[in-house]
Amino acid sequence: MLLDAGRPDDAEPYLRSAYAARVRSSGAEHSNTLTVEANLGAMLRAQGKLEEAADVLRSRLAARRRVLGDDHPNVFETLDALSSVLRDLGRLDESARLGAETMERADRVLAPDHWHRALFRRGYARTLIAQSRFAQAEELLLEAQRITDAAFGATSDNARKSRAVLVELYETWNAAQPSERLATAAARWRVLAGPASPP
Repeated sequence: MLLDAGRPDDAEPYLRSAYAARVRSSGAEHSNTLTVEANLGAMLRAQGKLEEAADVLRSRLAARRRVLGDDHPNVFETLDALSSVLRDLGRLDESARLGAETMERADRVLAPDHWHRALFRRGYARTLIAQSRFAQAEELLLEAQRITDAAFGATSDNARKSRAVLVELYETWNAAQPSERLATAAARWRVLAGPASPP
């Protein structure tokens, strides 16, 4: 509740206590413990404690792989979260490797129109944008947009979030390599994105 309300500092003692209690009562690999661990990682990221968040996510990833195997959607979600934290830390090569792995594994297991495929493309594309690999990011983001529109509808918040990352792509690309095409694309997607929460 406190984390969702944007108060990660207030949430910290409660989450740390809940995590310790879950480990004692259920074990480190129980699904409830892993859920609390996920919340702890999100809290640390929100506080800017990125190294600690990465450590928590690595621990969670190892436990999920032991319990669920490599090709479970919960493993993909953890890989994607770790990739995002590594991107925030500026470890772009490691982030890109994990982003590609997440997307490739999900593509093998999930249905072609499963919304998680769009989520993982969006995360990987944000790392590609940071690496100035714009054309590759564009391909992934257009596919992510198609999937989110089909899964949730063009007016959904999820579809708007995908459009917001397209805006980010075209604005960053146009700043690096100015062109009328990129400026027009950024303006078009900005209008289509409308108001949305951050990607």
